[in-house]
Amino acid sequence: RPRVPGAAAPAHSPPGPPPHNGIDGKLYIEDPAGFKETVFFQSKTKLNERAYVSVKVVREFLGVMTAWGATKGILITNSHFHRETKSFAAKRSNLLLIDCAALLDLMFAHGVGVRATDGMWHADDDFFLKCK
Repeated sequence: RPRVPGAAAPAHSPPGPPPHNGIDGKLYIEDPAGFKETVFFQSKTKLNERAYVSVKVVREFLGVMTAWGATKGILITNSHFHRETKSFAAKRSNLLLIDCAALLDLMFAHGVGVRATDGMWHADDDFFLKCK
């Protein structure tokens, strides 16, 4: 099956890291000129709303990205990133941090995991119950 420029790579793409290294997802992208990107995703769930993701987590994520040849990374949390974490990540053009506020903005903007009923936004329970 041929690759479609700008689309995710087909299933027979080069293998990524094993699942136990903390990477929650991988995306292989090829642009029309043939340049290839490997984007790793990692999520950090915090049960305490005042919990922060430390800079150590970002350093470890960057280490895995480097070891496995990822060109970009996205670290997502349902909480917040520590000030030091944000400062560290801001110096890296290949890393994107998405905290709870940014995640909600993306969910509302794209209608993923939420639905509007009578002018009010609600979590889409069906969406989350079907996620695995």
